[in-house]
Formats: sequence, C-alpha cells, structure tokens
Amino acid sequence: MKPDTSTLLDELTAARGDNAGNLIAALHVHRRRRAQHRALGAVALVIALSAGALHYKPREKPAIAVIDPPRSTVLTKKELLDSFGDQSVALVTWPDGRQQLYAISHRRAR
Repeated sequence: MKPDTSTLLDELTAARGDNAGNLIAALHVHRRRRAQHRALGAVALVIALSAGALHYKPREKPAIAVIDPPRSTVLTKKELLDSFGDQSVALVTWPDGRQQLYAISHRRAR
C-alpha cells in the first residue's frame, strides 16, 4: 500500500499556497518565535551576568607597612671630620655657599 502523499504535501506547503491568510499566519508565528528567542537570550544573558557578579570577589591588596625613616643626626664640622679618623679629608666651602667633603685615600707603593 502506498501512503497518501497528497495530504502530507498539502500540509507541508500550505503556507506557500495562494491563500494570503496562511502566509500572514505563518509570518506571525515566525515573528512570535523570533521574539521569544530574543527574550530567552536576554534572560539568559541577565542570569549569566548576575551569576558572574555574585561570584566575583575583588582581590585583596597586600598591606603595605609605612615606616618613618630614621632621624638623621646633624653633625658639626668638627664631628664630621673626626669621624674619618686618620684618613685625610677636607671640607671645602665654595663661594656660592655649597660645601663638599673630599676624602683622600693613600695607596701604598709596593
């Protein structure tokens, strides 16, 4: 027995016929499905972003200890020169007021 293909063919191609009502109905179904897919995509995106936001934890920055530098002691000129012991040093004062300390190292001849 051969199945009746005329009814199956008519069902598959019903929207392609000359009937304008079927074409409009098919167009409405297509638009509705496309709108549903967009809505589902938007909902999925919102869920994914929400899950990501809930899962996100910012990294903790390491604590940095701030330590004041040790106070420097102010030496007098005599104390500065005496701190070098037997080494030859000279404290030069330039005409513009700057001071420079020169240390002379002695090399022994071999």
